[in-house]
Amino acid sequence: MRTISPVGADENLSTDLSSAVSQEDFPVTNRILSAVLTAAFIAATGVGPAVAQESTPVKKVSPQQQKMKDCAGKWKAEKAAKQVSGQAEYRKFMSACLKR
Repeated sequence: MRTISPVGADENLSTDLSSAVSQEDFPVTNRILSAVLTAAFIAATGVGPAVAQESTPVKKVSPQQQKMKDCAGKWKAEKAAKQVSGQAEYRKFMSACLKR
């Protein structure tokens, strides 16, 4: 760290002040301070929970979508039990399952 002389150092004053303490000297401290201040701001304003609630809307599943999910689970079980594979077999199974 440089010492700053108050007499006769006017032309070098700005460079001495900027190099005396810079962000490069304390990068970890600055990151920690920024994280703590951000967390304190979010906690104080209550922004965190409000944003989380807005971003996760509840979707209702239609009966058709529920049927597709059920048939997909049944297909997975049948595929493992009977060791079937292929797109033609899947379509055949899904067609029969969805008609029920």
